[in-house]
Amino acid sequence: MSAYEPKSNEKVIIFGPTGAVGRAAAFAASNAGAKVYLAMRDPSKAIPGLNQNDEQTAGLTRLRADLTDPTSLKQAIAESGATRAYVYTIFNSIDSMRSSFDALKEAGVKFVVLLSSHSVKGYARDAVNHEEMNFIPHVHASAEIALEESGIEDFVAVRPAFFNSNIMWWKEGIKKGEVQLLWGGKGGNEGEKEREGEKVVMLDWIAPEDIGTVCGRLLAYPELRQSHKGKVMYLNGPKLLSLRQGLEIVAKIVNHPIHITSISAEDFINSSILPRPVAEAVVQGWKENSGPSVEGQEERGMYPKSEYGEAVGNLRRYLGKEPMQFEEWAQKNNYLFD
Repeated sequence: MSAYEPKSNEKVIIFGPTGAVGRAAAFAASNAGAKVYLAMRDPSKAIPGLNQNDEQTAGLTRLRADLTDPTSLKQAIAESGATRAYVYTIFNSIDSMRSSFDALKEAGVKFVVLLSSHSVKGYARDAVNHEEMNFIPHVHASAEIALEESGIEDFVAVRPAFFNSNIMWWKEGIKKGEVQLLWGGKGGNEGEKEREGEKVVMLDWIAPEDIGTVCGRLLAYPELRQSHKGKVMYLNGPKLLSLRQGLEIVAKIVNHPIHITSISAEDFINSSILPRPVAEAVVQGWKENSGPSVEGQEERGMYPKSEYGEAVGNLRRYLGKEPMQFEEWAQKNNYLFD
């Protein structure tokens, strides 16, 4: 802990601690000295990657609460006394989570860190976030709007891009050594040298643990929040890689070859483990933000150079250390590929 980070005395509540981001947020806030409460529908449920000894050492306290149940939210805040909350976006909320945010405000929450998405561009109300087929940005942007309209004193919508854990979309193929990719690129050590006119999707590969650590530190240290202008924070991983390059890294870690073939957008949608609306939105996002590589053209794709540099800078600054490279993340989480 550096000199400008005194021990926190905040009371923090984390919703979704069974997820990698929520779990990391809980530990980051606890390590900073905050009193951390874990809000769970079922407090007896095991939390992946968290054993009882670690939980007790960190002083984490479980509470029963359902982010879709405003009454339970009020009870959890009353019991914990938390004034700062980490919240994730609920995709099937009928009111874009407005009733949940209203309940948190009424119960005494002053600051919220909302896990949103890089797919939301500019201001949440901008029309581009609510176009037909843009399911993912629409859901996240609508939650951001609901949070703002709730009148909660302060919030930050954290907008990360491509989670490292999304590699699990191809888990079964990885195990079989046969993966079909949409716009995966040529890959290899020399980078993207695809055939002329062939699309390739470059992705930032950000560790969920790093996202959660940023969220937890924002909750624990009000001065970090004050150092960030605005209510939106983009986060990007430290290195752009194609899907093929990501799978080449995984192949080395699992120690068996992965044969990669190309498929069409429709085949990706039909074969994906993702719900069809999500798969369609993924394809739409990749389609709009990909293209053949052009030497010297640095402003192409979903990561324009200036915006990408700022988003990686945010990750480094609020993480307090160098971000995790995809290879390091995959090695630490190699059990996921079993």
